Amino acid sequence: MCGVCPSVDTIKPCKCLIKAGNKTHIVCGGNTALDLKNVFERLSNGSADDKHFDLFDLKHNKITELADNTFADISFNAIHIEAKALTTVRRNAFAGQSGVRRLTITETPVTDSQLFPSIGAMIGLTHLQIVETELTQIPGNCFDLLYRLSQCMARIPEGFNSTDDENNV
Repeated sequence: MCGVCPSVDTIKPCKCLIKAGNKTHIVCGGNTALDLKNVFERLSNGSADDKHFDLFDLKHNKITELADNTFADISFNAIHIEAKALTTVRRNAFAGQSGVRRLTITETPVTDSQLFPSIGAMIGLTHLQIVETELTQIPGNCFDLLYRLSQCMARIPEGFNSTDDENNV
C-alpha cells in the first residue's frame, strides 16, 4: 500500500521516504556493507500492506551483485540503480518485478550479460534507461517481450557494437 513506510528496523540500513502524492520510496545508499537480499526478505515478512512501493533507489558504492530474487515478493513502480561497484545482475534478479514501469541503470559498471534476460522479465516496463555502464553489447532481441516499452535509451561505450549495430536502441 503506497504511502506507508515499514519500520526503520525492518529495512535498515535502507530508509523509507514519503514523497509528494503519498508516494513511498525505499532508498539504499552509502559506503557500508549491504545485504540487499536480506533487507527485502525482512520486508517480505511484514504485513501484506507493506509489499508495494513507488520507487526503489539504490545509490550504493559497495554492492557488487544483485542476486537472483533480490526483491523477494516486494514490488515497485520504478527502480533506479546507481551503484559504483555493481558489476553483476543475475538472470533472475528482477524476478517478481513485472509491474515495474521505469528502470534506470546509470553510473554502474555492470558488465554481465545476464542483465538483459533479467530486464526481459519486466513485462510492464514502459521506460528504460541504461547509460554509463561497462556493457559492451546489447543483444538484438533482448527487448522483444517488452510490448509496453515506449522509451528506451541503452548506450554502450564508443568503439563497441550492439548485435543490431546500434549504440542507442
